[in-house]
Amino acid sequence: MSEQEHPLLSLEWIQNYREVWNTNDKAIQGTKGMDILVQMEAVDRERPPVQIHIDLDGHADYAGLVREDGREPDFALAAPSETWAKVARKEMGVRRAVMGPIKFKGSLAKALKHFSGLEAALHQFADVPTDWDS
Repeated sequence: MSEQEHPLLSLEWIQNYREVWNTNDKAIQGTKGMDILVQMEAVDRERPPVQIHIDLDGHADYAGLVREDGREPDFALAAPSETWAKVARKEMGVRRAVMGPIKFKGSLAKALKHFSGLEAALHQFADVPTDWDS
């Protein structure tokens, strides 16, 4: 895993995030059985959204730009960089973030049912070397 910092939710960042995901037991266990495509975006940055696919075993098998296969994301999360940073630093709770400043599209009931996976996924933003200002 690279220690070089990458701009939040850039292509390089999401690929590093995938590596972290696949070593994060809480994220893996919390999303087992889901088969989900998640799209994320930093709305105050001029770059396209990125996606990560989590397979039925809870592992990330794709991380990159929006796929061209026509599949709509199961969850789409969009927020300013500062909101992502606050969640990563645990200055803002995950439940509050997805019900407030993070624009969340998808089944909130499904996300909350798998809350441990959602929480682990958002807290692991802190584990990816991030250039929060780019």
